[in-house]
Amino acid sequence: MGTEAQQSPSKAEWQLPIIITPIGVILVLMLIFSMLLWFRPQFFDKILGRCQGGDGMAPAHRLRVFKLEELENSTANFTTKIGEGGTATVYKAQLPDGRFVSVKALKVGLWTSEKVFLHEIHLLGRVSHPNLVQLLGFCNEDGRYFLVYEYMPQGALKDHILRVPGSSARFLDWRARVRIAHEIATALEFLHHHLKPPLVHRDIKPENVLLLDDGTAKVSDFGMCYIMSRKESLLRTGVAGTPGFLAPEIARGSMVTEKVDVYSYGIVLLVLITGRWPYKGNFSLIEWIFETVKDERSALEVVDPVLKGDFIPRQLYLMLNIAEQCIQFMPEKRPSMKHVRHALDKIQRRAGDSGPLSRTTSERWR
Repeated sequence: MGTEAQQSPSKAEWQLPIIITPIGVILVLMLIFSMLLWFRPQFFDKILGRCQGGDGMAPAHRLRVFKLEELENSTANFTTKIGEGGTATVYKAQLPDGRFVSVKALKVGLWTSEKVFLHEIHLLGRVSHPNLVQLLGFCNEDGRYFLVYEYMPQGALKDHILRVPGSSARFLDWRARVRIAHEIATALEFLHHHLKPPLVHRDIKPENVLLLDDGTAKVSDFGMCYIMSRKESLLRTGVAGTPGFLAPEIARGSMVTEKVDVYSYGIVLLVLITGRWPYKGNFSLIEWIFETVKDERSALEVVDPVLKGDFIPRQLYLMLNIAEQCIQFMPEKRPSMKHVRHALDKIQRRAGDSGPLSRTTSERWR
């Protein structure tokens, strides 16, 4: 029996490992889960990226399908017009829950079929970025197509630059202009470098940059956006864009690349700096800039006079240099939006900021 006792563990000796084993497993699992929570940006974001197609976009299924009757009611039968462009008319709408949204009624003939419309909706519904106007839903009934976007209460950047008398446009001080330039660049960098496949906006202009109440700038109007893929990145398309902001290679019928957005951005940057439009009568903004700006001292002559000298000269000169690089005639000589955004990061820091500019309303609007 002594031998049997040595060879056969007692019942108590068996119970201990049986109890410890599940407890140990639970502790290990808890430890692993805690580590995953700790490293969430590296782990969960990768998992979410796979679930979302691996392209950094949000899932498209969150889009809401609106009824035409609902849009008619929320826009007082489409009488609340707040804007109109070449591709659509925009209305301000108030939903039953009290939220304000923008309803874009697409003009007849813009979409060749419902299939094409839904494909574009699926694409745009997955684009989510703090500096891009968010698509909330859509409607397609009776051969009519509508897009429902978040409402941008301060309207277009153009209104605030031109400051039409009697309008509600606010004064943009130098700090706000530098920030807006940075936010537009950040949005374009996202479209060009962080989406798979990338998107080319093709119509970057002050009318397509909208502002929130706190002054945050968001790029809007993706009606002419172009999907870039490895096989299609050099396809020719028809002339699309706005005169004055249109890259010269588009007018020549050359290949479409993301550099067309870089060119348009350069013109928008000049408009932000000078307060002048690309063309007015015999005036050419580009010719005037190249004739006037020879050095840092002469750069002072082109700044928007409404600023009354309240700006940082070194920032002004550096931003003019960025704009000059962006509007190079040859696309391959223009920088990428990633490099532009990086340069603007450094320019912002020259204002004495250790981080992003304040997002308080009092500091963003002057």
